[in-house]
Amino acid sequence: MEILSENAGLLSNYEVLALATAEADRLKKKSADSTVAAAPQNVMTCLYQVRTFLTDTECAVQSDDVIRDFLKQLLPYNLTKAEKLMLLNNRPVAESVLVSMIEECEERFSEEQRGELLDITASLPEPPFEDQGGDEEEGAAAEVAGDNADDQWEEGDNAEYDDDDDVAADDFVNEKDAVNSDREDD
Repeated sequence: MEILSENAGLLSNYEVLALATAEADRLKKKSADSTVAAAPQNVMTCLYQVRTFLTDTECAVQSDDVIRDFLKQLLPYNLTKAEKLMLLNNRPVAESVLVSMIEECEERFSEEQRGELLDITASLPEPPFEDQGGDEEEGAAAEVAGDNADDQWEEGDNAEYDDDDDVAADDFVNEKDAVNSDREDD
């Protein structure tokens, strides 16, 4: 693969996911042919990691039509390409996040316009992880794990805690007291 033109344009996460998926499929088909050498493992690993990460973001549920409509709605606001890209990729839902994505946002747009921009970004499809309710399950699992850790601590079964630590701390305090009493005697 050869880079023909560096920084030729900005890519959205949706486009990166589509390219990574297409490239991974192409390399798999190419490596299935016995006459062609297999794709380098580091390339396949990178493609796998990019695809794994991006499938949990907003871009996994976007489409060309959704992006086209989104960009049409943003036309009256005269945003830069980078600002549009950040709004598309990050889908801000709070004004504080919106302000951090758009340069001089509070000077360029009224509060009403900022609200309209938030409404436009809210019209984008929600990321898949918000629909699954995974946060509640993870929270419950973490709570159970925390309860188990508390039980172990109370029972004295925690392997990280050692009675020798208490002895070492007591020795340190005793040495410090001895040094301080020697200083007082002088």
